[in-house]
Amino acid sequence: MHARMGWPYEPLGLAWRHGLASELKAVASLLASQETPPAERIRLVRSRLKRSQAILRLAPDLLQSQANDLRHQLSAVRDGLGRARDAEAMVEAIGNLRCGGGRKRRDADEAIIRAWRRNLLEQHRKAVADFDNSVIESVAASLRHCAAVIARAPRSPDEDPNIVERFRNGYRRARKRLPSHSSRLRPDELHRFRKAVVVHRCQLEFMLPDAADRVEELEALRRRLGKVQDLEMLKTTVWKRSDHDGECERLIRLAERRQRKHTRKALRIARALMDRRTSHAWPRETAFYRPQEGKTEPDRRTL
Repeated sequence: MHARMGWPYEPLGLAWRHGLASELKAVASLLASQETPPAERIRLVRSRLKRSQAILRLAPDLLQSQANDLRHQLSAVRDGLGRARDAEAMVEAIGNLRCGGGRKRRDADEAIIRAWRRNLLEQHRKAVADFDNSVIESVAASLRHCAAVIARAPRSPDEDPNIVERFRNGYRRARKRLPSHSSRLRPDELHRFRKAVVVHRCQLEFMLPDAADRVEELEALRRRLGKVQDLEMLKTTVWKRSDHDGECERLIRLAERRQRKHTRKALRIARALMDRRTSHAWPRETAFYRPQEGKTEPDRRTL
């Protein structure tokens, strides 16, 4: 399919099978690994699971009824690891808050931040301690079985164009969910856009590894949107676990101020990336190659 796989180039459907099976095996290995610290393992596994889910969305029909089972299983694993990862993200978010005002106000705000940070660190420690190896081993074995099933899935004559169309739809979905303004922006709008960006970024990396610059720009956008979402989780957690006193309200205002800054920057990046009139908009050239007799160079095609 592309330079990553050498010459002769694989049909796209076959590359999809190999790519998804490889990702699932990598997730299974990370889950079962005892060498990587649990907190780091959780972070890496969730990241690889996002990529696996994005690749699966390119051609779920190739797995027929097994696609739903695999989709639910991947979501369940991510949800199971979510508590630890969310706590870690909130610890980072609260550590990046900036206090303003006079010295007395700054000292008071910093004391509130330290207290909440200790609370979240303890929550993270407990969540990591709940990383149940017996369950993890079972899930890892199941993912390896899914990888083997994918490798044996029968081929379909129209699977290549279907994968291409799903890839294009993922890009359209991200563009459609791009908020048109930053004022009065609801958190769920930005979160839906972020999820679409994550899917498009993972699929682009798989489909077009030669579009490294665009992948890097999308990753920068994903990280910025992730900071906005982490701050939203922090605000929700503070609101639910406190008595809604002045300290709670002050911490939420600090988070909102930081959130607005990240939101403005994220939307500027997004509009530059997803505006078709700019040179950075859509990589028109694909790397879908077919071996052709008498040719030593790949045949580049346009979406």
